[in-house]
Amino acid sequence: MIPAIFKNLYNVRMVILIGVGFWSLTVSADNEFSFSLEESRDFYSNLKIAINDHPEKSLQFALIDQETSQIDIIRSDFGLKSYFEINSKSKPLDSEYDSFFQSIQEKDSTTTDQTIVLEKLLSDFGKTKNKIQEYENLAQAQSHKSANEISRLALNMINSCFDTAFYSLLMNIADISLLRHQEINALIESRVNSGRAAGRELSRSMARVAEAEAKKIMINNGLLAAQSRYKNYFNNEKFCIKFPQITFSILTNKQAIDIAFKENELIQSINFRISAIEKEINAIKRSRFPVIKGQIRSEKTDISNTDDYLLIGGITFNLPIYQGKKTVYEKKKATYKLNAAQFELAAKKLEIQSVIESNLAEINQSKLQEESLLKAFEANSISVEQLNSQFFSANVSLLELLQAERDFMDAAERYLNIAKELRMAQFKHLLYTGRLNTFLQMEF
Repeated sequence: MIPAIFKNLYNVRMVILIGVGFWSLTVSADNEFSFSLEESRDFYSNLKIAINDHPEKSLQFALIDQETSQIDIIRSDFGLKSYFEINSKSKPLDSEYDSFFQSIQEKDSTTTDQTIVLEKLLSDFGKTKNKIQEYENLAQAQSHKSANEISRLALNMINSCFDTAFYSLLMNIADISLLRHQEINALIESRVNSGRAAGRELSRSMARVAEAEAKKIMINNGLLAAQSRYKNYFNNEKFCIKFPQITFSILTNKQAIDIAFKENELIQSINFRISAIEKEINAIKRSRFPVIKGQIRSEKTDISNTDDYLLIGGITFNLPIYQGKKTVYEKKKATYKLNAAQFELAAKKLEIQSVIESNLAEINQSKLQEESLLKAFEANSISVEQLNSQFFSANVSLLELLQAERDFMDAAERYLNIAKELRMAQFKHLLYTGRLNTFLQMEF
């Protein structure tokens, strides 16, 4: 006859063993550690909503709008402008007055003129057009920089989900493990009390139970901290209790680098900054060209004595002759900016290439580790089950069962940790190749 307390232990173990068949490297709908496809889609949908509601996204769009507004300011130079002028002047001094101060005290010694001017830029030989193109490129540069910031925000949100899933799954296993520790400790206590085992076995068993309790407390603290971080991002308590499924492909080394050079947000941002500086240089070169404006003036002279107006139309031609080498220095500064941006682009490409190669190596190694740790996890499950089944048919020490439980718990923790790290490395692969926002369908 098998004691009732051991039957409970055996039944719990059988439930775990049945689940082992579904715990595999391939992420599937049946994976015991992963959400179903529908649950995964719900998570990504909630993730998109959380990103849209987060202040960081509003901040980034405000920065984009700030750059875009500068384009409208410069474009307004092509529009019609009007302004109103008032000029006040004194009449020439008369010799019959003793001084200037006596002259301006005379009632008719000053006159006031007023002018209304309508003016429009006709041509500045491309200077303003180049300035518009410069700020259009700067706005695009900011857009890609902001997109990268949103991608990193999304990555942090996904990481907070995986953290809560890791601790939730580990907490479930810790609950079962502690229960089994307590059941085995009860069996050992029964043996010691009946004189069939030495007292030292009970003390050692009690120590193992205390360690299992401490382990559970530590895991619970990690779970509470992870849930707190999750709520900061998602503003709800729909915690991830399993890992969301991954439905995107991992590129090869060369493919990933080629796509990253075209799609990585930071590289694109630098490319647009380089284009902006080139337009700035063109605008500086064209500042030496004349500025031609059309102008209509309505003038009224001495408004105190006459109601006559003069309507004058014409064209003004302004040609810079000498500006103290200001243009030369501006061009030199812009050239230095261009060189710095090109060096920054070259350095960023080397950095991206390095992190992609490192990331792909991490993914490959993590897959191998996950396979090995899954086998270790399954082997420890089988080992505990075999020890349980042999307990009454062979001379199996209860302390051996406790050691097997510890090994099982350690194997579960190592497997879940590498499973989480592998999935996060795969999402980093999306970030580095510039595909994360596309995957999440975030528009910029």
